Amino acid sequence: MVAYPNLQSTDRDWIESVRKEHDPQGTRLGVHFTLVFPFDGELGAVVEEMVAVARMTRQIAFEISSARVVPDTLTSQTHVFLVPTQGAAEICALHERLYSTSLRAFKRPDIPYVPHLTVASHSSVQSAEALAQALRLNGAYRRVVRGLVSAIDLVDLSAHVVETMAKVDLEK
Repeated sequence: MVAYPNLQSTDRDWIESVRKEHDPQGTRLGVHFTLVFPFDGELGAVVEEMVAVARMTRQIAFEISSARVVPDTLTSQTHVFLVPTQGAAEICALHERLYSTSLRAFKRPDIPYVPHLTVASHSSVQSAEALAQALRLNGAYRRVVRGLVSAIDLVDLSAHVVETMAKVDLEK
């Protein structure tokens, strides 16, 4: 499950351009917050639970003004994340609510949850650090990226291009 954030077009274009160049997944699915890690489940039941969680969750405004370099716990890759400075707690709470349903069995306690937008994946920490530093030096973070999480999307990751199987709006 992911949330495709509502962003200003200039921010979305900038993030997507960085992803296109530095994230191998960048062409598979648009910029997003991962809310639930990939799992196999029964579509109808999962959608019902998404609806129940969405009914008790208000839309989440967020601001991003920092990048973080994070080694992947499952592979040798290192990622560059754009991390919200505001709205992070609310996104974490949504993540936890989604896992409080039957999805609890799929929760990965070995992967710490950090709300983020992935912009890069590199084979070395040094490469990721260099990119994060270059982005900062180029002034990308002199402005704050503001956005809104307004829906939850259940996506199918099995195809080359990821498709939304169900979308549920959060409360206004």
